[in-house]
Amino acid sequence: MTDAFAEPMDTYELVENEIREWVWNAKFETAIPHCEAALAALPQTEYHAVIGRSWRHRVDETAGWLAAFYQSACDVMPVEALYGEMNRFEVNPDRWYLDSFAYETPLDSQQGHVDWDWLCGWKKSTADTERFVLDGFADLQALFARDYGEDEPPGDLRAASELTILLLTVRMQDLVHAAVGLARQRGKLPQDLPVLSAAHDSGMFCVSRPS
Repeated sequence: MTDAFAEPMDTYELVENEIREWVWNAKFETAIPHCEAALAALPQTEYHAVIGRSWRHRVDETAGWLAAFYQSACDVMPVEALYGEMNRFEVNPDRWYLDSFAYETPLDSQQGHVDWDWLCGWKKSTADTERFVLDGFADLQALFARDYGEDEPPGDLRAASELTILLLTVRMQDLVHAAVGLARQRGKLPQDLPVLSAAHDSGMFCVSRPS
Protein backbone atom coordinates (compact mmCIF):
# COMPACT_ATOMS: atom_id res chain seq x y z
CA MET A 1 0.00 0.00 0.00
CA THR A 2 1.24 3.50 -0.82
CA ASP A 3 0.16 7.04 -0.07
CA ALA A 4 -3.49 7.75 0.67
CA PHE A 5 -5.66 9.89 -1.56
CA ALA A 6 -4.65 13.53 -1.72
CA GLU A 7 -5.89 15.51 1.27
CA PRO A 8 -8.30 16.82 2.35
CA MET A 9 -10.82 14.60 0.47
CA ASP A 10 -13.50 15.91 2.83
CA THR A 11 -16.45 15.36 0.49
CA TYR A 12 -15.18 11.91 -0.49
CA GLU A 13 -14.87 10.81 3.14
CA LEU A 14 -18.28 12.18 4.09
CA VAL A 15 -20.15 10.24 1.42
CA GLU A 16 -17.90 7.18 1.75
CA ASN A 17 -18.90 6.89 5.40
CA GLU A 18 -22.55 7.03 4.36
CA ILE A 19 -22.25 4.17 1.86
CA ARG A 20 -19.55 2.01 3.45
CA GLU A 21 -21.86 -0.66 4.87
CA TRP A 22 -23.91 -0.83 1.67
CA VAL A 23 -20.75 -1.42 -0.36
CA TRP A 24 -19.42 -3.99 2.12
CA ASN A 25 -22.65 -5.92 1.66
CA ALA A 26 -22.79 -5.37 -2.13
CA LYS A 27 -25.94 -3.24 -1.92
CA PHE A 28 -25.07 -1.32 -5.08
CA GLU A 29 -28.71 -0.62 -5.90
CA THR A 30 -28.58 1.72 -2.88
CA ALA A 31 -24.94 2.88 -2.85
CA ILE A 32 -24.73 4.00 -6.49
CA PRO A 33 -27.88 6.21 -6.52
CA HIS A 34 -26.75 7.75 -3.21
CA CYS A 35 -23.38 8.74 -4.72
CA GLU A 36 -24.97 10.03 -7.90
CA ALA A 37 -27.46 12.12 -5.94
CA ALA A 38 -24.65 13.65 -3.88
CA LEU A 39 -22.77 14.57 -7.06
CA ALA A 40 -25.89 15.86 -8.82
CA ALA A 41 -26.55 18.19 -5.87
CA LEU A 42 -23.27 20.03 -6.52
CA PRO A 43 -22.92 22.87 -9.05
CA GLN A 44 -22.54 21.41 -12.56
CA THR A 45 -18.99 20.51 -13.66
CA GLU A 46 -17.38 18.38 -16.34
CA TYR A 47 -17.05 15.62 -13.73
CA HIS A 48 -20.83 15.24 -13.69
CA ALA A 49 -20.43 13.30 -16.95
CA VAL A 50 -19.80 10.20 -14.80
CA ILE A 51 -23.46 10.04 -13.72
CA GLY A 52 -25.34 7.14 -15.30
CA ARG A 53 -22.25 5.44 -16.72
CA SER A 54 -20.78 2.09 -15.74
CA TRP A 55 -18.66 -0.89 -16.78
CA ARG A 56 -21.55 -3.35 -16.46
CA HIS A 57 -21.43 -4.10 -20.20
CA ARG A 58 -18.09 -5.83 -19.50
CA VAL A 59 -19.40 -8.32 -16.95
CA ASP A 60 -18.86 -11.29 -19.26
CA GLU A 61 -15.23 -10.35 -19.94
CA THR A 62 -14.57 -9.69 -16.27
CA ALA A 63 -16.06 -13.02 -15.24
CA GLY A 64 -13.78 -14.80 -17.71
CA TRP A 65 -10.75 -12.87 -16.48
CA LEU A 66 -11.45 -13.71 -12.83
CA ALA A 67 -12.09 -17.37 -13.64
CA ALA A 68 -8.87 -17.65 -15.63
CA PHE A 69 -6.83 -16.11 -12.81
CA TYR A 70 -8.48 -18.37 -10.25
CA GLN A 71 -7.62 -21.45 -12.30
CA SER A 72 -4.01 -20.35 -12.78
CA ALA A 73 -3.70 -19.80 -9.03
CA CYS A 74 -5.23 -23.20 -8.26
CA ASP A 75 -2.53 -24.81 -10.40
CA VAL A 76 0.13 -23.71 -7.88
CA MET A 77 -1.62 -23.26 -4.52
CA PRO A 78 -4.82 -23.84 -2.53
CA VAL A 79 -6.98 -20.74 -3.03
CA GLU A 80 -9.10 -19.56 -0.08
CA ALA A 81 -9.90 -16.01 -1.25
CA LEU A 82 -9.46 -13.58 -4.14
CA TYR A 83 -9.03 -9.81 -4.10
CA GLY A 84 -9.54 -7.48 -7.07
CA GLU A 85 -7.96 -4.03 -6.81
CA MET A 86 -8.16 -1.10 -9.21
CA ASN A 87 -5.30 1.36 -9.47
CA ARG A 88 -5.87 4.90 -8.25
CA PHE A 89 -8.03 6.94 -10.58
CA GLU A 90 -6.62 10.40 -10.10
CA VAL A 91 -2.87 9.69 -10.14
CA ASN A 92 -3.00 7.10 -12.95
CA PRO A 93 -5.19 8.86 -15.51
CA ASP A 94 -3.47 7.27 -18.51
CA ARG A 95 -4.56 3.69 -17.76
CA TRP A 96 -7.17 2.29 -15.39
CA TYR A 97 -7.04 -1.43 -14.66
CA LEU A 98 -7.79 -4.25 -12.23
CA ASP A 99 -5.22 -6.53 -10.63
CA SER A 100 -6.19 -9.79 -8.94
CA PHE A 101 -4.57 -11.43 -5.91
CA ALA A 102 -4.96 -14.97 -4.58
CA TYR A 103 -4.65 -16.05 -0.95
CA GLU A 104 -4.11 -19.44 0.61
CA THR A 105 -5.40 -18.29 4.00
CA PRO A 106 -9.10 -17.57 4.66
CA LEU A 107 -10.54 -14.07 4.65
CA ASP A 108 -9.58 -12.25 7.86
CA SER A 109 -12.26 -9.63 8.39
CA GLN A 110 -14.81 -8.09 10.68
CA GLN A 111 -18.04 -6.41 9.66
CA GLY A 112 -17.05 -3.46 7.49
CA HIS A 113 -13.31 -3.85 8.05
CA VAL A 114 -10.44 -5.77 6.51
CA ASP A 115 -6.98 -6.30 7.99
CA TRP A 116 -4.53 -4.58 5.62
CA ASP A 117 -1.74 -6.88 6.78
CA TRP A 118 -3.78 -9.85 5.60
CA LEU A 119 -4.20 -8.27 2.15
CA CYS A 120 -0.44 -8.00 1.78
CA GLY A 121 -0.10 -11.77 2.24
CA TRP A 122 -1.11 -12.76 -1.28
CA LYS A 123 0.68 -15.71 -2.87
CA LYS A 124 -0.11 -15.07 -6.54
CA SER A 125 -1.09 -11.96 -8.49
CA THR A 126 -1.76 -10.94 -12.06
CA ALA A 127 1.26 -9.92 -14.10
CA ASP A 128 1.38 -6.60 -15.94
CA THR A 129 0.27 -8.32 -19.13
CA GLU A 130 -2.67 -10.00 -17.34
CA ARG A 131 -4.30 -6.86 -15.92
CA PHE A 132 -7.91 -6.16 -16.84
CA VAL A 133 -7.97 -2.73 -18.48
CA LEU A 134 -11.04 -0.61 -17.75
CA ASP A 135 -11.58 1.74 -20.66
CA GLY A 136 -14.46 3.80 -21.98
CA PHE A 137 -13.92 6.80 -19.71
CA ALA A 138 -11.29 8.70 -21.67
CA ASP A 139 -13.05 12.03 -21.04
CA LEU A 140 -12.85 11.57 -17.28
CA GLN A 141 -9.28 10.33 -17.44
CA ALA A 142 -8.41 13.56 -19.27
CA LEU A 143 -10.02 15.58 -16.48
CA PHE A 144 -7.97 13.81 -13.81
CA ALA A 145 -4.81 14.30 -15.87
CA ARG A 146 -5.61 18.00 -16.08
CA ASP A 147 -6.61 18.56 -12.46
CA TYR A 148 -4.49 16.05 -10.50
CA GLY A 149 -1.06 16.66 -12.00
CA GLU A 150 1.46 18.68 -10.07
CA ASP A 151 -1.24 20.80 -8.41
CA GLU A 152 -4.48 20.03 -6.60
CA PRO A 153 -7.75 20.55 -8.49
CA PRO A 154 -9.29 24.04 -8.38
CA GLY A 155 -11.55 24.67 -5.43
CA ASP A 156 -14.70 24.82 -7.54
CA LEU A 157 -13.97 21.33 -8.93
CA ARG A 158 -12.63 19.64 -5.82
CA ALA A 159 -15.84 18.24 -4.37
CA ALA A 160 -17.14 17.00 -7.74
CA SER A 161 -13.83 15.33 -8.55
CA GLU A 162 -13.79 13.60 -5.15
CA LEU A 163 -17.29 12.22 -5.63
CA THR A 164 -16.33 11.08 -9.12
CA ILE A 165 -13.45 9.09 -7.63
CA LEU A 166 -15.87 7.54 -5.13
CA LEU A 167 -18.50 6.78 -7.76
CA LEU A 168 -15.95 5.18 -10.07
CA THR A 169 -14.78 3.03 -7.17
CA VAL A 170 -18.31 1.82 -6.48
CA ARG A 171 -18.98 1.21 -10.18
CA MET A 172 -15.84 -0.93 -10.38
CA GLN A 173 -16.90 -2.92 -7.32
CA ASP A 174 -20.36 -3.39 -8.82
CA LEU A 175 -18.70 -4.81 -11.94
CA VAL A 176 -16.54 -7.23 -9.95
CA HIS A 177 -19.47 -8.37 -7.83
CA ALA A 178 -21.62 -9.04 -10.90
CA ALA A 179 -18.72 -10.86 -12.57
CA VAL A 180 -18.21 -13.08 -9.53
CA GLY A 181 -21.87 -14.03 -9.60
CA LEU A 182 -21.70 -14.86 -13.31
CA ALA A 183 -18.54 -16.93 -12.90
CA ARG A 184 -20.20 -18.88 -10.10
CA GLN A 185 -23.26 -19.53 -12.25
CA ARG A 186 -20.96 -20.95 -14.91
CA GLY A 187 -19.18 -23.18 -12.41
CA LYS A 188 -15.90 -21.32 -12.89
CA LEU A 189 -15.61 -20.03 -9.33
CA PRO A 190 -16.53 -22.02 -6.21
CA GLN A 191 -19.75 -20.97 -4.51
CA ASP A 192 -17.95 -20.73 -1.16
CA LEU A 193 -14.99 -18.60 -2.34
CA PRO A 194 -15.03 -15.03 -0.91
CA VAL A 195 -13.96 -12.33 -3.38
CA LEU A 196 -13.05 -8.84 -2.20
CA SER A 197 -12.75 -5.69 -4.29
CA ALA A 198 -11.54 -2.14 -3.66
CA ALA A 199 -9.69 0.72 -5.28
CA HIS A 200 -6.07 1.09 -4.23
CA ASP A 201 -5.85 2.95 -0.90
CA SER A 202 -9.58 3.61 -0.72
CA GLY A 203 -10.22 1.53 2.41
CA MET A 204 -13.80 0.79 1.28
CA PHE A 205 -14.30 -2.91 0.50
CA CYS A 206 -16.95 -5.02 -1.09
CA VAL A 207 -17.13 -8.70 -0.23
CA SER A 208 -18.87 -10.94 -2.76
CA ARG A 209 -19.86 -13.56 -0.26
CA PRO A 210 -20.55 -17.24 -0.82
CA SER A 211 -24.11 -17.95 -1.86
